[in-house]
Amino acid sequence: NQMQLPRGFEMEQEDSRKRFPTVVERSFDRYVVDDDGSQYVYRHPNSLFIIGVTHRHPLVGKSIQSVHFEDQYHVVVSGKKKRGSKLVVPNEVICTIETTDGETYPIKCNCLGNLIEINTTLITNPQLVSDHPETNGFIGIILPKQKRKAKDQWEDWTLFQDFENARGVKRPRSDQDANETTVDNPLKKRIVEDEDKI
Repeated sequence: NQMQLPRGFEMEQEDSRKRFPTVVERSFDRYVVDDDGSQYVYRHPNSLFIIGVTHRHPLVGKSIQSVHFEDQYHVVVSGKKKRGSKLVVPNEVICTIETTDGETYPIKCNCLGNLIEINTTLITNPQLVSDHPETNGFIGIILPKQKRKAKDQWEDWTLFQDFENARGVKRPRSDQDANETTVDNPLKKRIVEDEDKI
């Protein structure tokens, strides 16, 4: 069964006259997890991590041939204890993305926990990871191995805004712009709304 994500991940229409926080910005703590700011982890209040690539990743804007997940990552979970999930570690490569030019990009998990879902939409529509990397093109959903110790992970990460401020960059609205409102967002249907359910 697919998990229920908060309404928080759907696309929004942006008022071109003002810069309001997006639903993602209001619903998640957003971190970059590498020095060049190319990969992210979003942390939901119910402790789930959502992983993916940021708008800074070199694959963004390119034509994508495929997103390949090894068989071991095609998990099917059940129950509150998420039986069937797979333990992953930060340096573990969860998928490989190939462009039509033959370039390949390994994508790491960047956090410790149990993988409970991959974004299977990327298998049939790989271009999403390039066109909408920070929303529809997310890579997977991970449940921290030990919630009590999960804080030790994000204390080592950098908040999106702090990363941009350190570089003197005024960050755009990312890929939740007005021209993205027609995209069907798979995340909307998949995170648990009640922490007790996980």
